[in-house]
Amino acid sequence: MNARTYVNQILKKGNKNLRVAFLGGSLTKGELVKKEKCFVSLFEKKLPEVLGEEWETTILRYGESGTMSANGLFKVRDLVSKKPDLVFLDYAMNDTGDRYLWEATEGICYQLLEAGIGVVVLLFCNDQGLCTRGAMERVAAHYHFPVYDIGAKIIMRMKEGSLTWQEYGQDYVHPTVYGHELIADYLLQLFQTGDGEENSFEMRELPDDSAFEGAFRKSVVLDLSEKMKKAEPGDIIFDEEISFKMLLMEFWQDSVPNDASVLISLNGKKIASADAYASMAWGNPVCRYIGGDGMLEKYQLTVSLGKSAPPAGWDYSMFRFRFMVGK
Repeated sequence: MNARTYVNQILKKGNKNLRVAFLGGSLTKGELVKKEKCFVSLFEKKLPEVLGEEWETTILRYGESGTMSANGLFKVRDLVSKKPDLVFLDYAMNDTGDRYLWEATEGICYQLLEAGIGVVVLLFCNDQGLCTRGAMERVAAHYHFPVYDIGAKIIMRMKEGSLTWQEYGQDYVHPTVYGHELIADYLLQLFQTGDGEENSFEMRELPDDSAFEGAFRKSVVLDLSEKMKKAEPGDIIFDEEISFKMLLMEFWQDSVPNDASVLISLNGKKIASADAYASMAWGNPVCRYIGGDGMLEKYQLTVSLGKSAPPAGWDYSMFRFRFMVGK
């Protein structure tokens, strides 16, 4: 699947009005560089020059450091409400080989495509030329949208001798300012038109079958923040029978000392816990797999609070605790 051809098809339907979103981790956020030097900002600045002044362009930013596809799944509903024409998806640097992340990737892509939004998966690379590509490529192939491998382009230039990793990367993965400029230029190439290749591709209907188990092709968010606002240590927040194919939880952690915790049980068995404190946290969202194997089944889900009290002035709603329920 040719990414430039795909983007050109989206441009043809845009009526000179284009909304592009970037959903991903620290590369998309622009970790270690100033915001205006991030490739998303550079892309935003230069895109009108490529398309022409008659185009109205809007860039939507959904980059958050330390996040994976599972976190991205929680952002999809808000992202869809902004009605982008195209989403660049960047989680191949953070995702591991865990199955729930495969399912989350498919869930993100399916829900965007179902809403009529185009998707291009971005692949970057670390200093060894690696990223997690298998699940990304499988989902892209199944749903007929492109993977744009910028990491391969970087490695090719290194092999040719026209680029060194020290010029491109600040550490083992995050780009330098020059690295961000290269990424922006590669992205802008997708929006160049005029060679006629855009006429060779048509968007396809979504297939009925799934790339994996399809655990999150349909999903709902169960947000418990409001129920936790006036809760006390030891309280049971939720105790109901629910049906799901797969269940994830997301909550926020910080490095400020705090003994508050949340306990999660399925069918009376403790499965996981969420701690407000972690020494390496920075006020970031944490996402974890809770249960389910992809088949729709009923479970008794119980959420209770640990018995240790949080510090004064802190209430449990600050966990921002919620579940992603795969249907």
